[in-house]
Amino acid sequence: MVHFSLMGLIQIPDKVEKVMDAIVPTLVQSKCRQAKEKGYSIIWVGGWRTAPCMISPQMWDRFVWPYFSRIVNEVIDSGLIALLHLDANWTRELKRFRELPEKKIIMALDGDTDIFQAKKQLGDHLCIMGDVPATLLAFGTKDEVYTYCRKLINEIGPEGFILHSGCDIPTNAKLKNVQTMVEIAMET
Repeated sequence: MVHFSLMGLIQIPDKVEKVMDAIVPTLVQSKCRQAKEKGYSIIWVGGWRTAPCMISPQMWDRFVWPYFSRIVNEVIDSGLIALLHLDANWTRELKRFRELPEKKIIMALDGDTDIFQAKKQLGDHLCIMGDVPATLLAFGTKDEVYTYCRKLINEIGPEGFILHSGCDIPTNAKLKNVQTMVEIAMET
């Protein structure tokens, strides 16, 4: 996704839209072609700087969702699965993801979006991925990791769910905690 400063959205909104209209198709087609040439079935779509918590609903509806959804749809139309890396809080706009094609998307959450609310609002419309917090992997006990992972599997999954850290596994994660998360995933 192409990012502009918020001042550009306020000072020159029409120009920003024209640039986005011009660049999005070329960017997406190029990335999808490269992914297919390399034999990938999934393409990563980042959304961390366009989260609803960072921009007003009106601006989000004008500058984010039309382009974000277009990117996702073009990825899916090209025969690839869209892996949405959604850092920050997307809870306000979860319902909008029902507008996208069913069972063609993996929504990776990082802890700021309420994963249980995502499941409640989206059901099995898409696959939810996450959301073992970095703090739990770094500072929690093995038992705390086990309990939280079990809760995720029981309430979000097991089908249509990928147990994973929220965002990435932190460099200071305790090995035993990461091993516990992997063991639980393998049990299911």
